[in-house]
Amino acid sequence: MIIVRYRESDKMMTKSVCIKNYKRDSMKNLMTVCALLLYSGTNFQAAESLHKACMQAVLKGDIDMIDQYIQEQEIDINIQDELGLTAFMRAAAHGQLEAMQFLIKLGAHINLQDHAGNTAILHAVYKRQLQAVQFLIGEHADLTLQNSFGSTALMVAVENNNQPIMSILAQEDSNVNAQDNCGFTALMVAANLNLHEAVALLLKHGADALLQDNGGWTAFRLAQFQGNTEIAELLKEAQSKHWYNFFS
Repeated sequence: MIIVRYRESDKMMTKSVCIKNYKRDSMKNLMTVCALLLYSGTNFQAAESLHKACMQAVLKGDIDMIDQYIQEQEIDINIQDELGLTAFMRAAAHGQLEAMQFLIKLGAHINLQDHAGNTAILHAVYKRQLQAVQFLIGEHADLTLQNSFGSTALMVAVENNNQPIMSILAQEDSNVNAQDNCGFTALMVAANLNLHEAVALLLKHGADALLQDNGGWTAFRLAQFQGNTEIAELLKEAQSKHWYNFFS
């Protein structure tokens, strides 16, 4: 049983369709896309029409049918709900790679930001969706975009101490020294959270140990404050190398 729900203000409609012995992955992906679209803010009348089109497409086994319907009805594939979320953002947050591919085919913009400034890749990082992050990097997602707190995808990966995602983003992100609204860099976040491996990784990829936050604190001072002598020594060495290179 596949259940699709959608609402407009206080209206709620729930419909379901049974698909027996239907093994085609494309149909499952289509249903996922339809559910995401219905959930992401289409008005009630448009949602009902879209729902019917989705059901017909599934029952007929015609994945191109929904593509044609969306184009004919001029449905905005990038419509945002009350939180600013799009179907593509929801797909990224849940690691629905096939749905993401299909939505891009339909014209989804991968760098749109919700009302909190989060992009699809930020949602994927928050939810630890490694494959979605890899897919979005392959689609040239903008890694430099910051949310309303000033956080980048790399900063969020560090906050989550997610080594696989952190490693990928550190290699790809040219803005490793971006600062959030408090002046924190990804390196400062790592130092403040006592993440030795993250500090080493970020330094390897060009993190600046001399940068200061809005209060004048460096990553080194944060490590000292947290009582982590190993990280403090690592950062002190990085600072010394910086000055040596500067004057040599």
